[in-house]
Amino acid sequence: MNILPIINIFIAGITLQAGIYHLLLYFRCPKTYQHLRFALLCLGLTLHGISTAGLYNTLELGQGTAWKYAHSIITVLINIVGLRFIMTNTQHQEEYGSNKKPERLDRTGQGSGLNHWDFSEQKYHELFESAPEAILILALDGAVLDFNTATKSILNIEKEEILGNPFTDLHVIKRASVPEYQAVFKQVRNGEALHSYQVTLNNRWLEIFPSRLEHEGSPYAVQLIARDITEQKKAEQALEAAKWEKEMILDSQTEHVIYQDKAHRILWPNQPACEAAGLAREELIGQYCYDIWPDLHRKHGDDCPVTLAIKIGRKHQAVKKTADGRVWLIRGHPVRNAYDEIVGGIEVRKDITDQIHVENAIEQYTARLRILHKIDQAILSAQSSEAIADSALIYVKQLVPCQRTSVTLFDYERQEAHILAVNSDGETQLGKNVRFPVNEKEIDTLFKTHQVSFMDNLAQPSQRGPKEQLLFDEGIKSQVNIGMIAHGIVIGSLNLGATQANAFTEDQIEAATEIANQLAIALQQTQLYEQVQSYASELEARVQERTAQLEAANRELEAFSYSVSHDLRAPLRSIDGFSLALLEDYADCVDDIGRDYLKRVRTASQRMAELIDDILRLSRITRTRIHQERVDLSALVQDVASELQQLDPERQVTITIQPHIIATGDRSLLKIVLENLIGNAWKFTRDQPQAKIEFSTQQQANTTIYYIKDNGAGFDMAYANKLFGAFQRLHTITEFEGNGIGLATVQRIIHKHGGKIWAEGEINKGATFYFTLRAN
Repeated sequence: MNILPIINIFIAGITLQAGIYHLLLYFRCPKTYQHLRFALLCLGLTLHGISTAGLYNTLELGQGTAWKYAHSIITVLINIVGLRFIMTNTQHQEEYGSNKKPERLDRTGQGSGLNHWDFSEQKYHELFESAPEAILILALDGAVLDFNTATKSILNIEKEEILGNPFTDLHVIKRASVPEYQAVFKQVRNGEALHSYQVTLNNRWLEIFPSRLEHEGSPYAVQLIARDITEQKKAEQALEAAKWEKEMILDSQTEHVIYQDKAHRILWPNQPACEAAGLAREELIGQYCYDIWPDLHRKHGDDCPVTLAIKIGRKHQAVKKTADGRVWLIRGHPVRNAYDEIVGGIEVRKDITDQIHVENAIEQYTARLRILHKIDQAILSAQSSEAIADSALIYVKQLVPCQRTSVTLFDYERQEAHILAVNSDGETQLGKNVRFPVNEKEIDTLFKTHQVSFMDNLAQPSQRGPKEQLLFDEGIKSQVNIGMIAHGIVIGSLNLGATQANAFTEDQIEAATEIANQLAIALQQTQLYEQVQSYASELEARVQERTAQLEAANRELEAFSYSVSHDLRAPLRSIDGFSLALLEDYADCVDDIGRDYLKRVRTASQRMAELIDDILRLSRITRTRIHQERVDLSALVQDVASELQQLDPERQVTITIQPHIIATGDRSLLKIVLENLIGNAWKFTRDQPQAKIEFSTQQQANTTIYYIKDNGAGFDMAYANKLFGAFQRLHTITEFEGNGIGLATVQRIIHKHGGKIWAEGEINKGATFYFTLRAN
């Protein structure tokens, strides 16, 4: 029996299985044409084996001939070689295309019939799926062969959507970096070195590491490993932003900031430093700072703040001056690395020339203010014009270096000037109280040239007059005269002399001018004070004279009052007494008309006595001194009302008194005021069946107004100006008793208290009297 057809049939069966397997792979991934080619090859070999075996049986070629055996052997060998090739490629395709799960392994890696190759494939898949980076396997034509779970989460896809399809068909890939992706395949095909590249995908930064997969030296696939570097990119961007912000901040500074290494090579300068050097930043980097700024740095200078900062490990500063006169403040700061090692230094340089000038000016101005303040104190403590000038000149020489100072006053009435004070280093012929004619031209020059006239060089005869000649003989070479102007009038001059020509600067003249202004005010005030003192003395003499006259007049008035009180009362008493004697002793001898005449004589004499008493009371009030104290006016009104009620108990009068009305004044005089005003209200309301009297106050601005109001007879406002005149009456004696002195007395008392009084009224509707007192 020939076994070769049987072997062919067996091989054909195995080949048929391989072909069916690749057909299944092709149907699963239609675009994987390798599987289709292998399937067709397997099917061809299967048909070849079956047809050969059938041919043997049909033609009965299996017996005897040598060429038949040779043909069979060759056919078997062809089938075996084809089967071997198919099996090898099938195994390779299963490694990357199959989803078959490996069987469970035991600890030794043996079991379930798996060989060592199956164990390695399982471990590869475990690592492949659990890798944190995205791993993508692509065929050389760009088709996706496989990818792990990390890739799935990044691309947000399922394997069924992409497996076997070109990688560039994905929308997210089209928006990513396709050119770099295409370059990778070109490099794989050309055998070139592969390099990583970065892309953005789904708001993530990915760094792609490509590698070629080879079999027996030939590439068959491309592996892409994607690492998520989003956080790294954010950190880099933040670092870049911080760097840009730092550079922007440093470039906006006016100070020069220069970062140097330990050898003083410039690593980074800010923009002001670049502008100062006249070079771009790129040109400065790498240069040595002592080559760029040799006047501020020496090559091995230990006085460099940066050198000292690097050496001692802490900041150091120094002030340096360049050849052009600029002054720089230089600060050096050490720079340390992560290991706390000093690796360089930062130089911060600031131009403080203007600041130094300002500080010097402030110091000089402060000294000037201090001296001016001392001059003020000296002026305030001085008692005379000479003392003021002497004190001021002492400080003038401290403020302005000079050898001679003096104060000159002008007397325009006498057309002369005199030296009020002198302070000189040597003897002088132009001393205190020396007088000389007023130089109208010099005064006019002082007024028109803003107070100052210069004689810069007295060595020139043209600048010397008689007075200047004396100064020149004393060694004075330059003189400046500063006018002292008050209210537009040059009252004198402050004079400075020096033994050198052109000795005075503008600042010194300005300082001296301030002193001249102070002196002008002080001297004018002193002159005014002396005039006031003179006027005060004259006024005091006049006051004493007037006081003596007033005292004499008061004495005469007292004498007159005494005369009235005694000389007039005696005849009145006689008239009244003899009239009474006639009425009593000779009543029978005198008829009714005579008796009526005698009664009228007595009434007239008694009224005359009352008038004399009122006049004397008014006179005494005028001369009475006021004793100030706090007075409760409400209580005084209550006392007056009680007295009136006792004198006339049959009257029913409603009196309203505001409580606790307090004023300042003389208690006895204020009681007279209230007695007269309340008494008038009581008198003029007697015809009212329901009489009412009110005492109260009201406020007007900051003034308290006191008032007494009644509902009595009232008066016509047309005659209000007569109310407070002595002996002035608005009612007849038959209507209401009185002498017309009461309101005049009230007015004088109110005036003595610094107040005023007025009244408002209407006939038969009452009257209101208002008064004020001096506010205390």
